[in-house]
Amino acid sequence: MQIRRLKSSSSGQVLGLALAGFLLVGVVAASERVAFAAGPTDPATNKDIDVPAKFRDGFSPSATMHTGMAHVAGYPNDARAINNPDFYSSSDLLYGTSFSFHLGYALTDFLSAGFMMQVDHYESAHWKSHGLGVGMRLDAFPLVRFYPRIGDLGIFGEVGVGSSSLETKFGRYPNVDGTQSYVGTGAFYELTLARLKRGHLALAPELKYTHIDAMSISADSLTAGLRLAYYLSK
Repeated sequence: MQIRRLKSSSSGQVLGLALAGFLLVGVVAASERVAFAAGPTDPATNKDIDVPAKFRDGFSPSATMHTGMAHVAGYPNDARAINNPDFYSSSDLLYGTSFSFHLGYALTDFLSAGFMMQVDHYESAHWKSHGLGVGMRLDAFPLVRFYPRIGDLGIFGEVGVGSSSLETKFGRYPNVDGTQSYVGTGAFYELTLARLKRGHLALAPELKYTHIDAMSISADSLTAGLRLAYYLSK
């Protein structure tokens, strides 16, 4: 029998690169805000200076409900069981829901960063799985300046710590679980629901892919959902 091995080194590298990217984007966004606060020193050479945020600024919480599919595989979280084919479990295609909450801060009209948490539950006729992800989320609206007509098209990335489990409904398969890294990415398009005295509400259809990886488990999900967000605006 061929031994199936789960490796977490590649996911660790991906997580490290993602965190580096988060820090780089944050530094760039902060420098732009500082540059605007300082103001232009020579109008003739600062024609393209950034304008202040008009649509997104400050505190920006959001919540998303997803539905979709997932696959989970791995070993019991025990050194004697990891990479032992006698303890390996792999689900069929699972279906279920996930809920995520994001507490962010809009740095500019095109960039928001903050903390996120996601919980999910998937199952099939034979398996059920639970997952949790906690970390940082970065939302970007790359077309705000270049093509404002579809400037509400957003992309996002999430990195952090993730935990997943897999249990069988029948038979004597051992339970699978593990905790290590979480990565998520996707896209959404915001539609304004209501304009308030201080900000606005936005609803967005969203597509999302997540991956949880540990020494003992690997979990992937692909979902679609609706995201409700509140933005402060000047």
